[in-house]
Amino acid sequence: MHGTELIGLCAGLLTTAANVPQVLKTWRERSADGLSRRMLLTLSAGLAVWVWYGLLQHDLPIIVTNLFALLLSTTLLILKRRFDKRSHPERKLVAGRRSELPVTSDLLEQRSENSLSHTEKRNPDPAW
Repeated sequence: MHGTELIGLCAGLLTTAANVPQVLKTWRERSADGLSRRMLLTLSAGLAVWVWYGLLQHDLPIIVTNLFALLLSTTLLILKRRFDKRSHPERKLVAGRRSELPVTSDLLEQRSENSLSHTEKRNPDPAW
């Protein structure tokens, strides 16, 4: 391995290792609420292209560091999917997309109470 390859490998490993604390924090807290799924998908796609480029160039530092980074970003995507399902089991579909606010039974009850007419709220007895 040449000196320049060693420098590239060290730089790649250090920048990739910066993601390890995020993976550990996400696992420990069992929450990925602060992570953007789009960012992780875009990052993973970019890393996969870097791996492809490294293979075409026969550049070991690019291949190794980007494979490791791809593993970490894929791990974060899996954790995000797993923990989002647990923490937000009920999501309301709005225009084909998932809402940011969960729809709970309390919110549904509150909505149904708000939909009562003004007379029904003051006089709950139907015989009145």
